[in-house]
Amino acid sequence: LLEGAEFFTAQGAVENIRLSAMRLAKYTKTPIGWFLEQPIGDFHAWIQVMNEEVDREKEEIEKAKKGGQ
Repeated sequence: LLEGAEFFTAQGAVENIRLSAMRLAKYTKTPIGWFLEQPIGDFHAWIQVMNEEVDREKEEIEKAKKGGQ
């Protein structure tokens, strides 16, 4: 059984995984369970892909605001 800070760190990690899975599911319109069933390495890879895509979209929006330059 985890105690003290270790317990809260583990709890925080679980909450972060749940939040990430929810965001991935929402953005991709994929059932949340699909992401939660992935091995942690694959799940992390999906988070990286999603972060890169969000960054790319932000860049496109900024470009459009500047007249496409």
